[in-house]
Amino acid sequence: MSMLKTNNGQIYMTNKKLTPNLTEIQKEHNSDTSSKKYLLELQQRISKEILNSKMKGEELIELQDQINHKIINWKFLNGQGSNTQQRKGKRKNQRAVQEIGKYVPSGFNAKVNYEIETIYRSQQPSAKAKSLMNLHNNEAGRRAVIKKTRITCKCHGVSGSCSLITCWQQLSSIREIGDYLRVKYEEATKVKLNKRGRLQVKDSRYRIPTAHDLIYLDESPDWCRTSYLLQWPGTHGRVCRKNSSGLESCAILCCGRGYNTKNIIVNERCNCKFHWCCHVKCEVCTKVLEEHTCK
Repeated sequence: MSMLKTNNGQIYMTNKKLTPNLTEIQKEHNSDTSSKKYLLELQQRISKEILNSKMKGEELIELQDQINHKIINWKFLNGQGSNTQQRKGKRKNQRAVQEIGKYVPSGFNAKVNYEIETIYRSQQPSAKAKSLMNLHNNEAGRRAVIKKTRITCKCHGVSGSCSLITCWQQLSSIREIGDYLRVKYEEATKVKLNKRGRLQVKDSRYRIPTAHDLIYLDESPDWCRTSYLLQWPGTHGRVCRKNSSGLESCAILCCGRGYNTKNIIVNERCNCKFHWCCHVKCEVCTKVLEEHTCK
């Protein structure tokens, strides 16, 4: 067993011993009507097991997933019933997030809180908002396909006299439809779920989107930066192309941070010749190339 050091000190844990106790606590919770007493007991049990056990860094992530899996099934996250009960459920969820976050080493607290809040939000009206958003965007996609259809005609007759014309509707290419939707994507409107359970424009300064427009609920993450919550390394250290104008170019991939250049030695096959019969013989050539990586 190894020791995991944190910014706040040293913590020893093992997921083998903690998991059965979480299951046991969950069983006791089913018969316990006092959520406050249950959360206090949960806090004491987790604290005791963590302080009396050990675990590795990899095991910490596995333990975290197991805790989150248990939390999904716990009733104090549901917030079912009236509006008052939902508010109480939300407050209990926030307290649970704070209590569980105390026993996860520094650096993982933010991720645990983010995932627990994500689980909670998935059971709240935001799930309905996402469903309504998808329905709207799906309809906008169908309308885009219909709008981009074109009439194609063909002549029939002797020597091209075109005595009979046959016309039909033809779908546009995927590229053409995709380019149209890309423009709609850039012009998408941010919306939110109102108290009536309907989507409305989040900023009243913007116009109400039509059935042909796209909408969204949340901003996209900044993929240029490292995100521990999303386990995304960012673009630091990525190999890019200096003279390219595509997505792999240093100007785009490095997000304006600049790039480093170094010389690398590459061995390649060269001067290949075909010999009868039947094999190809090549020489090994050494080249010095420039490699560009994002700062």
